[in-house]
Amino acid sequence: MYASRQLSDGKAGDTLGNMLGGAESEPIPMKCLPAVLCGLLFVCGSALQAEPANVASLLPSGWNAKAAGDKVMAGLFKVTGPGVKGAHDAHFAIVGERAYVVAEVNDRQAGEMPGWPFIYATLSIVDLRNERLLHVITIARLEQAFANETLAVGACFVPRIRQIGAQTLCCFFASERPGQRQSQTYYRDFDLRTLTFEAEVHRMKIRTADGTFDLQPRFLHADATMHGFTRKATDAGLYLFDTLKEFDGRTYVAVNNFIGAQQALCTLNDAAETIEVVRHFNGSRGAGSTSGANGSCSGRGKPGLRAIASSHGGRFSTPRTGRTRK
Repeated sequence: MYASRQLSDGKAGDTLGNMLGGAESEPIPMKCLPAVLCGLLFVCGSALQAEPANVASLLPSGWNAKAAGDKVMAGLFKVTGPGVKGAHDAHFAIVGERAYVVAEVNDRQAGEMPGWPFIYATLSIVDLRNERLLHVITIARLEQAFANETLAVGACFVPRIRQIGAQTLCCFFASERPGQRQSQTYYRDFDLRTLTFEAEVHRMKIRTADGTFDLQPRFLHADATMHGFTRKATDAGLYLFDTLKEFDGRTYVAVNNFIGAQQALCTLNDAAETIEVVRHFNGSRGAGSTSGANGSCSGRGKPGLRAIASSHGGRFSTPRTGRTRK
Protein backbone atom coordinates (compact mmCIF):
# COMPACT_ATOMS: atom_id res chain seq x y z
CA MET A 1 0.00 0.00 0.00
CA TYR A 2 1.25 3.45 -0.90
CA ALA A 3 0.48 7.02 0.13
CA SER A 4 0.97 10.28 -1.72
CA ARG A 5 3.76 12.60 -0.68
CA GLN A 6 1.01 15.20 -0.57
CA LEU A 7 -0.86 13.21 2.08
CA SER A 8 -0.61 16.07 4.54
CA ASP A 9 -2.92 18.07 2.27
CA GLY A 10 -5.61 15.43 2.68
CA LYS A 11 -8.49 15.85 5.04
CA ALA A 12 -8.06 13.93 8.27
CA GLY A 13 -10.34 10.92 8.26
CA ASP A 14 -10.85 10.81 4.47
CA THR A 15 -11.25 7.23 3.35
CA LEU A 16 -8.38 5.85 1.28
CA GLY A 17 -10.28 2.57 0.95
CA ASN A 18 -10.20 1.14 -2.54
CA MET A 19 -7.73 3.74 -3.78
CA LEU A 20 -4.86 2.01 -1.99
CA GLY A 21 -4.86 -1.51 -3.33
CA GLY A 22 -2.53 -4.43 -2.85
CA ALA A 23 -0.02 -5.88 -5.21
CA GLU A 24 -2.61 -6.80 -7.81
CA SER A 25 -3.13 -3.23 -8.94
CA GLU A 26 -1.34 0.05 -9.34
CA PRO A 27 -1.86 2.19 -6.23
CA ILE A 28 -3.80 5.40 -6.70
CA PRO A 29 -3.33 8.11 -4.06
CA MET A 30 -5.97 10.46 -2.76
CA LYS A 31 -4.44 13.50 -4.42
CA CYS A 32 -4.74 11.77 -7.77
CA LEU A 33 -8.52 12.02 -7.66
CA PRO A 34 -8.73 15.60 -8.97
CA ALA A 35 -6.50 14.66 -11.87
CA VAL A 36 -8.53 11.54 -12.62
CA LEU A 37 -11.83 13.38 -12.45
CA CYS A 38 -10.60 16.25 -14.58
CA GLY A 39 -9.22 13.76 -17.07
CA LEU A 40 -12.59 12.06 -17.32
CA LEU A 41 -14.30 15.38 -17.82
CA PHE A 42 -11.86 16.23 -20.57
CA VAL A 43 -12.35 12.91 -22.39
CA CYS A 44 -16.11 13.00 -22.08
CA GLY A 45 -16.26 16.63 -23.12
CA SER A 46 -14.32 15.96 -26.31
CA ALA A 47 -16.98 13.47 -27.41
CA LEU A 48 -19.86 15.83 -26.82
CA GLN A 49 -21.04 18.92 -28.64
CA ALA A 50 -18.79 21.93 -28.04
CA GLU A 51 -19.79 24.07 -25.08
CA PRO A 52 -21.08 27.58 -25.61
CA ALA A 53 -18.36 30.19 -25.78
CA ASN A 54 -19.43 31.78 -22.49
CA VAL A 55 -18.89 28.56 -20.48
CA ALA A 56 -15.45 28.51 -18.82
CA SER A 57 -13.34 25.36 -19.07
CA LEU A 58 -12.70 23.41 -15.90
CA LEU A 59 -9.14 22.72 -17.05
CA PRO A 60 -6.33 25.26 -17.17
CA SER A 61 -4.92 26.09 -20.57
CA GLY A 62 -2.24 23.61 -21.63
CA TRP A 63 -2.97 21.20 -18.80
CA ASN A 64 -1.33 17.81 -19.43
CA ALA A 65 -3.16 14.91 -17.84
CA LYS A 66 -0.28 12.46 -18.21
CA ALA A 67 2.26 14.84 -16.73
CA ALA A 68 -0.02 15.57 -13.80
CA GLY A 69 -0.57 11.86 -13.19
CA ASP A 70 3.14 11.07 -13.52
CA LYS A 71 3.93 13.72 -10.91
CA VAL A 72 1.55 12.14 -8.43
CA MET A 73 2.77 8.60 -9.11
CA ALA A 74 6.39 9.68 -8.66
CA GLY A 75 5.53 11.01 -5.23
CA LEU A 76 4.23 7.74 -3.78
CA PHE A 77 5.94 6.00 -0.89
CA LYS A 78 5.10 2.73 0.83
CA VAL A 79 3.34 2.84 4.19
CA THR A 80 2.85 -0.89 4.84
CA GLY A 81 5.29 -3.43 6.23
CA PRO A 82 7.99 -4.98 4.03
CA GLY A 83 6.31 -8.41 3.88
CA VAL A 84 2.84 -7.21 2.89
CA LYS A 85 1.52 -8.63 -0.39
CA GLY A 86 -2.09 -7.49 -0.22
CA ALA A 87 -3.60 -4.31 1.29
CA HIS A 88 -7.07 -2.78 1.17
CA ASP A 89 -9.62 -0.59 2.95
CA ALA A 90 -7.29 2.02 4.42
CA HIS A 91 -8.26 5.09 6.42
CA PHE A 92 -6.20 7.76 8.15
CA ALA A 93 -6.09 10.55 10.68
CA ILE A 94 -3.56 13.38 10.85
CA VAL A 95 -2.32 14.57 14.22
CA GLY A 96 0.30 17.30 14.12
CA GLU A 97 3.01 16.38 11.63
CA ARG A 98 2.19 12.69 11.52
CA ALA A 99 -0.31 10.59 9.60
CA TYR A 100 -1.77 7.50 11.24
CA VAL A 101 -2.89 5.07 8.56
CA VAL A 102 -4.92 1.93 9.28
CA ALA A 103 -5.30 -0.83 6.70
CA GLU A 104 -6.18 -4.48 6.34
CA VAL A 105 -3.17 -6.42 5.04
CA ASN A 106 -1.87 -9.91 4.48
CA ASP A 107 1.54 -11.45 3.86
CA ARG A 108 0.45 -14.27 1.53
CA GLN A 109 -1.10 -12.97 -1.67
CA ALA A 110 -2.49 -9.98 -3.50
CA GLY A 111 -6.06 -8.90 -2.98
CA GLU A 112 -8.48 -9.31 -0.09
CA MET A 113 -11.47 -11.42 0.85
CA PRO A 114 -13.43 -11.58 4.11
CA GLY A 115 -13.02 -15.34 4.06
CA TRP A 116 -9.22 -15.12 4.32
CA PRO A 117 -8.52 -15.51 8.05
CA PHE A 118 -4.88 -14.49 7.58
CA ILE A 119 -5.86 -10.86 6.91
CA TYR A 120 -4.94 -8.63 9.84
CA ALA A 121 -5.23 -4.93 10.68
CA THR A 122 -2.27 -2.57 11.07
CA LEU A 123 -1.52 1.01 12.05
CA SER A 124 1.25 2.81 10.15
CA ILE A 125 2.81 6.00 11.50
CA VAL A 126 4.18 8.37 8.87
CA ASP A 127 6.33 11.46 9.47
CA LEU A 128 4.93 14.04 7.04
CA ARG A 129 7.93 16.38 7.38
CA ASN A 130 10.33 14.01 5.66
CA GLU A 131 7.86 11.54 4.14
CA ARG A 132 9.21 8.65 6.19
CA LEU A 133 7.48 5.56 7.53
CA LEU A 134 8.26 5.42 11.26
CA HIS A 135 6.40 2.40 12.58
CA VAL A 136 3.98 -0.33 11.56
CA ILE A 137 2.04 -1.76 14.50
CA THR A 138 -0.44 -4.63 14.44
CA ILE A 139 -3.89 -3.65 15.66
CA ALA A 140 -5.35 -7.16 15.66
CA ARG A 141 -5.08 -10.56 14.01
CA LEU A 142 -6.85 -13.90 14.29
CA GLU A 143 -6.70 -15.63 17.68
CA GLN A 144 -4.79 -12.73 19.23
CA ALA A 145 -5.03 -12.93 23.02
CA PHE A 146 -5.84 -9.60 24.66
CA ALA A 147 -6.10 -8.95 28.38
CA ASN A 148 -9.88 -9.37 28.32
CA GLU A 149 -10.70 -11.46 25.24
CA THR A 150 -9.11 -13.71 22.62
CA LEU A 151 -10.23 -13.10 19.06
CA ALA A 152 -11.82 -15.95 17.14
CA VAL A 153 -10.39 -17.29 13.90
CA GLY A 154 -11.22 -14.87 11.11
CA ALA A 155 -10.11 -11.87 9.12
CA CYS A 156 -9.59 -8.52 10.84
CA PHE A 157 -11.31 -6.45 8.19
CA VAL A 158 -12.07 -2.85 7.14
CA PRO A 159 -10.29 -0.86 9.87
CA ARG A 160 -11.18 2.75 10.61
CA ILE A 161 -9.57 5.37 12.86
CA ARG A 162 -10.72 8.40 14.85
CA GLN A 163 -9.05 10.77 17.27
CA ILE A 164 -11.14 10.87 20.45
CA GLY A 165 -8.98 13.07 22.65
CA ALA A 166 -5.75 15.01 22.63
CA GLN A 167 -3.72 11.86 23.21
CA THR A 168 -5.89 8.99 21.98
CA LEU A 169 -6.71 7.40 18.64
CA CYS A 170 -9.50 4.85 18.46
CA CYS A 171 -8.97 2.08 15.90
CA PHE A 172 -11.98 0.06 14.76
CA PHE A 173 -12.06 -3.24 12.87
CA ALA A 174 -14.44 -6.10 12.09
CA SER A 175 -13.51 -9.67 13.01
CA GLU A 176 -15.35 -11.99 10.66
CA ARG A 177 -15.51 -15.47 9.20
CA PRO A 178 -18.39 -15.64 6.71
CA GLY A 179 -20.53 -18.73 6.95
CA GLN A 180 -19.05 -19.71 10.30
CA ARG A 181 -20.16 -17.08 12.84
CA GLN A 182 -21.50 -13.57 13.31
CA SER A 183 -18.89 -10.92 12.62
CA GLN A 184 -18.12 -8.52 15.47
CA THR A 185 -16.77 -4.97 15.28
CA TYR A 186 -14.14 -4.13 17.90
CA TYR A 187 -12.04 -1.13 18.84
CA ARG A 188 -8.67 -0.52 20.52
CA ASP A 189 -7.30 2.73 21.89
CA PHE A 190 -3.85 3.94 20.86
CA ASP A 191 -1.85 6.25 23.16
CA LEU A 192 -0.15 9.03 21.19
CA ARG A 193 2.29 9.73 24.03
CA THR A 194 3.69 6.22 24.32
CA LEU A 195 2.84 5.06 20.78
CA THR A 196 1.34 1.88 22.17
CA PHE A 197 -2.06 0.19 22.14
CA GLU A 198 -3.92 -0.61 25.33
CA ALA A 199 -3.82 -4.25 26.39
CA GLU A 200 -7.55 -4.78 25.95
CA VAL A 201 -9.90 -4.97 22.98
CA HIS A 202 -13.51 -3.79 23.20
CA ARG A 203 -16.72 -4.82 21.47
CA MET A 204 -18.54 -2.06 19.66
CA LYS A 205 -22.28 -1.81 20.34
CA ILE A 206 -25.29 -0.92 18.19
CA ARG A 207 -28.44 0.72 19.53
CA THR A 208 -31.69 0.04 17.67
CA ALA A 209 -35.37 0.36 18.52
CA ASP A 210 -35.12 -3.00 20.31
CA GLY A 211 -32.20 -2.11 22.59
CA THR A 212 -28.39 -2.12 22.68
CA PHE A 213 -26.47 -5.11 21.33
CA ASP A 214 -23.04 -6.20 20.16
CA LEU A 215 -22.31 -4.66 16.75
CA GLN A 216 -23.14 -7.70 14.65
CA PRO A 217 -24.98 -8.04 11.30
CA ARG A 218 -28.04 -9.80 12.75
CA PHE A 219 -29.07 -6.83 14.87
CA LEU A 220 -28.82 -4.30 12.05
CA HIS A 221 -30.79 -6.67 9.84
CA ALA A 222 -33.51 -7.19 12.47
CA ASP A 223 -33.96 -3.43 12.77
CA ALA A 224 -34.06 -3.01 8.99
CA THR A 225 -36.78 -5.64 8.60
CA MET A 226 -38.99 -3.51 10.87
CA HIS A 227 -38.72 -0.82 8.20
CA GLY A 228 -39.56 -3.00 5.22
CA PHE A 229 -36.20 -4.57 4.35
CA THR A 230 -36.81 -8.00 2.82
CA ARG A 231 -33.41 -9.40 1.89
CA LYS A 232 -32.17 -12.35 3.93
CA ALA A 233 -29.79 -11.90 6.85
CA THR A 234 -26.04 -12.45 6.51
CA ASP A 235 -23.49 -13.26 9.21
CA ALA A 236 -20.73 -11.00 7.86
CA GLY A 237 -20.11 -7.86 5.82
CA LEU A 238 -21.12 -5.17 8.35
CA TYR A 239 -18.63 -2.28 8.44
CA LEU A 240 -18.21 1.28 9.59
CA PHE A 241 -17.83 2.56 6.06
CA ASP A 242 -18.01 6.28 5.28
CA THR A 243 -17.07 7.38 8.71
CA LEU A 244 -17.11 9.85 11.47
CA LYS A 245 -18.28 13.17 10.13
CA GLU A 246 -19.48 16.04 12.28
CA PHE A 247 -22.86 17.73 11.73
CA ASP A 248 -24.52 20.01 14.27
CA GLY A 249 -22.28 18.80 17.09
CA ARG A 250 -22.96 15.09 16.48
CA THR A 251 -20.75 12.44 14.91
CA TYR A 252 -22.34 10.48 12.06
CA VAL A 253 -21.20 7.28 10.42
CA ALA A 254 -22.68 5.53 7.39
CA VAL A 255 -22.56 1.77 7.95
CA ASN A 256 -23.15 -0.88 5.38
CA ASN A 257 -23.41 -4.60 5.06
CA PHE A 258 -21.57 -5.16 1.80
CA ILE A 259 -22.77 -8.74 1.46
CA GLY A 260 -26.35 -8.10 2.51
CA ALA A 261 -26.86 -4.84 0.55
CA GLN A 262 -27.81 -2.86 3.65
CA GLN A 263 -27.07 0.77 4.46
CA ALA A 264 -27.86 2.85 7.52
CA LEU A 265 -27.05 6.28 8.87
CA CYS A 266 -25.95 6.13 12.51
CA THR A 267 -24.60 8.42 15.18
CA LEU A 268 -21.50 7.60 17.24
CA ASN A 269 -21.53 8.41 20.93
CA ASP A 270 -18.83 10.56 22.56
CA ALA A 271 -17.02 7.53 23.97
CA ALA A 272 -16.78 6.11 20.41
CA GLU A 273 -18.11 2.76 21.60
CA THR A 274 -21.76 2.70 20.44
CA ILE A 275 -23.51 3.55 17.19
CA GLU A 276 -27.23 4.31 17.08
CA VAL A 277 -29.34 3.80 13.97
CA VAL A 278 -30.92 7.03 12.72
CA ARG A 279 -32.50 5.59 9.60
CA HIS A 280 -32.03 2.90 6.97
CA PHE A 281 -31.59 3.69 3.29
CA ASN A 282 -31.52 0.33 1.55
CA GLY A 283 -31.70 -0.14 -2.18
CA SER A 284 -33.37 -2.94 -4.10
CA ARG A 285 -30.28 -3.91 -6.06
CA GLY A 286 -28.04 -6.84 -5.28
CA ALA A 287 -25.18 -7.27 -2.86
CA GLY A 288 -21.93 -5.36 -3.18
CA SER A 289 -23.12 -1.96 -1.97
CA THR A 290 -21.28 0.77 -0.12
CA SER A 291 -22.53 3.83 1.70
CA GLY A 292 -21.60 7.36 2.66
CA ALA A 293 -22.78 10.46 4.49
CA ASN A 294 -22.26 14.07 3.47
CA GLY A 295 -23.67 17.48 4.38
CA SER A 296 -26.70 18.61 2.47
CA CYS A 297 -26.38 21.12 -0.34
CA SER A 298 -28.85 23.40 1.41
CA GLY A 299 -26.17 24.60 3.80
CA ARG A 300 -28.44 24.01 6.79
CA GLY A 301 -25.99 21.50 8.27
CA LYS A 302 -28.41 18.59 8.07
CA PRO A 303 -26.74 15.33 7.07
CA GLY A 304 -27.48 14.13 3.57
CA LEU A 305 -27.07 10.51 2.55
CA ARG A 306 -25.71 8.75 -0.46
CA ALA A 307 -25.68 5.02 -1.09
CA ILE A 308 -23.63 3.65 -3.95
CA ALA A 309 -24.26 0.16 -5.32
CA SER A 310 -21.21 -1.28 -7.01
CA SER A 311 -21.66 -1.66 -10.78
CA HIS A 312 -25.27 -0.50 -10.49
CA GLY A 313 -25.10 3.27 -10.41
CA GLY A 314 -26.08 5.25 -7.34
CA ARG A 315 -29.02 6.02 -5.08
CA PHE A 316 -29.27 9.32 -3.21
CA SER A 317 -31.52 9.77 -0.19
CA THR A 318 -32.29 13.01 1.64
CA PRO A 319 -33.11 13.04 5.38
CA ARG A 320 -35.84 15.70 5.36
CA THR A 321 -38.27 13.89 3.07
CA GLY A 322 -36.80 10.41 2.73
CA ARG A 323 -36.95 10.97 -1.03
CA THR A 324 -34.65 8.70 -3.03
CA ARG A 325 -33.03 9.64 -6.33
CA LYS A 326 -31.31 7.21 -8.67
